[in-house]
Amino acid sequence: MKQISIASSAALATLLITASSLATTAAPTPTCTVIQRGVLGDVYNAEIWSLAPSYHVPTPFEVNTGYSSTVGEKRALFGFELGAIPASSLVTSAKFYVLTYSSTAQTVRAHRVLAPWSEADVTWNNLGGIDPTFFTSFESGGSAWRELDLTELVQEWVSGVSPNHGILLEEDENGKTSYRGSAHTDLSQRPFLEVCYTTPKGSIGDKVWFDANADGLEDASELGISGVVVDLFADASCDGSADGAALQTTATDAAGAYRFGELDAGCYVVSVDDATLPLGHQLTTDDEPLAVSLDAGENVSDADFGYVTYSSIGDTVWLDSDADGLYEPETGELGVNGVRVELFQGDQLIDFTITGNSPYTGQPGFYLFDTLSATPTGSTSRRRASSASTASASSSSRGARCSTSPSPATAPTPASPASTSSTRSRRAPTRWSSPPTTS
Repeated sequence: MKQISIASSAALATLLITASSLATTAAPTPTCTVIQRGVLGDVYNAEIWSLAPSYHVPTPFEVNTGYSSTVGEKRALFGFELGAIPASSLVTSAKFYVLTYSSTAQTVRAHRVLAPWSEADVTWNNLGGIDPTFFTSFESGGSAWRELDLTELVQEWVSGVSPNHGILLEEDENGKTSYRGSAHTDLSQRPFLEVCYTTPKGSIGDKVWFDANADGLEDASELGISGVVVDLFADASCDGSADGAALQTTATDAAGAYRFGELDAGCYVVSVDDATLPLGHQLTTDDEPLAVSLDAGENVSDADFGYVTYSSIGDTVWLDSDADGLYEPETGELGVNGVRVELFQGDQLIDFTITGNSPYTGQPGFYLFDTLSATPTGSTSRRRASSASTASASSSSRGARCSTSPSPATAPTPASPASTSSTRSRRAPTRWSSPPTTS
């Protein structure tokens, strides 16, 4: 009756799917796997006897059910190692196949085993118990492969709803049925379980946002950045390296959110296309590209990327030989290395650097402060703190003008410039709003 009920439910489901086919997408194609000793996982088996209740029957190439005048009732146990089936899978079909032989037709009944047992030492006495109600049966007789539908049981075992302790086969005491076991030397005659299943899809996503305080944490008041292109790559070796072309590409919405859906379990790499970020944005979160490991059906919702906008101040400190306030390298005016340039916000010194050769042109006298957050109030000024020369500037000057200086031949030894980003292009000379303080 139970099998008829299942078949009827399947037929009803088919009718419902057909009726609503215009409004649904295609169902995922199941993955089918064979569990068999020597192939994948294991099907283990044993035999127990009622008249030798403490005797462990050595695992032969076959097990039996029925009755014998010497050992009494015989029962066969089959267990299944299902580690190859993902725990979150939806089992669409699970069929157990076993090769049997019986001289007379017998009704063989299958019961759920309720306690763990071992192929190495199980006996009639130490078997913990079985469900007294059988869940399916088949007719033996002759030599043939028999099929038992274990779909409901395997679904419970895989999902963890009930523990997986296998099944027990038994029949009336007026005959005997033999079953090929997993110890049989011929792999093609060993019992096996064919499981077909689908795994739920996962997703990866979150936001690309403006990290106003540059702390790497998304605060409620911080806004997303729209229109940023984000790519998803496979990472077959799970080493954080992207494989080949992007699997999916999307752009952040008005709130800065993005999402990649319909993902199988596995390793992925999420990468932001820097060319689509607003100019001057720099990363504040830990990793980009970001490596993500995804379990079946998992939704990773914290793959976020924070950015802050930095401004920069910098140019050249040079020997203004004609004192006209204009940097004129074409007339032989040279930058001066070794000058300490200080950066103040109000009266507070916030950074300093030493002029050196430009990483872009190789010319001396270069300095750059390139990680400056926007300041809503107050002002920022630059000061030449100390060098072998004195400096002065006017409101129309460009760069920093040295009115007196040693000759280029005796200029200070070039010092390493402050750390700068090699990806930034050189900015046009900037103007000071007021003369710098001289030392």
